[in-house]
Amino acid sequence: MEFLWTGVGEIPDRYTDYLLCKTFGALPTLLNDQDAESINEFLVFMEVEAQVQKRRPGQKR
Repeated sequence: MEFLWTGVGEIPDRYTDYLLCKTFGALPTLLNDQDAESINEFLVFMEVEAQVQKRRPGQKR
């Protein structure tokens, strides 16, 4: 897991699975039932939302 310390190296698929489970609060079996395009859309939404939140200081949901 060298990449965690250095940012160098390839990210293992299992680590990506872990991050998705952590992000969505779901077990791997539940995420496996989802279509990758939908998961990707949600990740894009989350990224855009985070960027908007950064640009609007003081506003909370």
